Amino acid sequence: MDDCLAALDLFDSKMSVVIRERTQLVTSIQTSSSVVPTYQAFSLSSSEPLDSLASALLRNVQLERNAHNLMSDYLCSRVLSPLQLAKAAAASYPYIPDVSAIVRSTKRWGTASSSASLLPR
Repeated sequence: MDDCLAALDLFDSKMSVVIRERTQLVTSIQTSSSVVPTYQAFSLSSSEPLDSLASALLRNVQLERNAHNLMSDYLCSRVLSPLQLAKAAAASYPYIPDVSAIVRSTKRWGTASSSASLLPR
């Protein structure tokens, strides 16, 4: 369980950087788009700053996806049994289970010893 919580701390540190950058990008996009008149929004010369911001936003979203994939891979390959994975998938149907939420809820249950008894294998 300690390894799982360490993975959550690593995930949170990666995501804090992503969220901070995303906030700055959104502010920059809003500022840039308010300066460009609507009729010029699609001209090549006026869209270059927005294009670079859109590229940065795409990279930021990819970093978020990579962090979630890393956490998901760790949890699915090292922590949860196939039965636990099936239960998580069934409980979250028709959505995909959020692995960071699973770890956070486990963290709230208490120490590793009490959590181990709550997660039947």
